[in-house]
Amino acid sequence: MIKLLIFFIILISHNIYAQYDSKDENRVIDTSDQIVILYNLAKKNIEDKEFKKSLKLLKALSRRDDLGSYEIEIFNLLGDSYRKIKKPNFEKSEKAYKKALAIDENNIATYVNLIDLYLLINEKEKAEEILIKLGNLIGTDQNVYKELKEEIINF
Repeated sequence: MIKLLIFFIILISHNIYAQYDSKDENRVIDTSDQIVILYNLAKKNIEDKEFKKSLKLLKALSRRDDLGSYEIEIFNLLGDSYRKIKKPNFEKSEKAYKKALAIDENNIATYVNLIDLYLLINEKEKAEEILIKLGNLIGTDQNVYKELKEEIINF
């Protein structure tokens, strides 16, 4: 894993160096490309069920203060990874999802993730509380709300 991180640091450094225009010494290099590359790699690791690898990337990304529009999604993926690793850490998963909600309390995906987590850990009451908040946000006539409500009822 260390070799992989070193490889990406070198790749990113090379990419930044290649973008540098020696005629414009005052040019500020945008690091958003780094975030996109690492985010996409973490997402691919999750798709490949390589949750330990995704955790390392996402934990590193979550410490940055320049995540922009990727911040909420990074915390959602972090919560997913903690929940799905071989030895899940449900407490850290919940903390990551709550961090995402602290950034944007209207993020529907985060509410869905929290409901899934609470059902996974047999916390039906907490799942119901989150469902109420989701219903207040999107309305109780939405399919996603109805499906989650049915899932909780049948739990």
